[in-house]
Amino acid sequence: MSEPTTFEFAVIRYRPLGSSGAYTTLCGIQTSGLNRTVQSDDRFIGDCAKPGKIPARRVRVTGRQWDVSGSGLADVDIALSTFDDLLGVRADYQYILMDIADPATEEGTEIGTYAGTGVLTSANLSNTERSDTTVEIAIASHGDWAYTPVA
Repeated sequence: MSEPTTFEFAVIRYRPLGSSGAYTTLCGIQTSGLNRTVQSDDRFIGDCAKPGKIPARRVRVTGRQWDVSGSGLADVDIALSTFDDLLGVRADYQYILMDIADPATEEGTEIGTYAGTGVLTSANLSNTERSDTTVEIAIASHGDWAYTPVA
């Protein structure tokens, strides 16, 4: 039987653009997603030998992008300062796929990492009276991102 490799959670980390220092984890993010998309133009090119034939669509890819989203609990003291500092600023990001293959490994087991430069485009805090404060973030790619599996 063949089963797909899955991951149980993801960790989002950042560091200042071009820094060789350690990455900082965006703590509290419990739900996340990585969306890879392309932009395109539809083109309809007629057949010169059959001018009455309706042309079929041809797709021209004009760009590609990566978007990371996340939501979870917010440590307000950290969230306010961190997200204010990152909002609209390019930084190096990692989106790390994690598994809990060994319950004794509390940190989890890394499967692979998507990494590249991105811009935090939104950081929304919300709260309902007498409940936890939550955060939702969006990170837009700035250039190429690459995936590196764990060997």
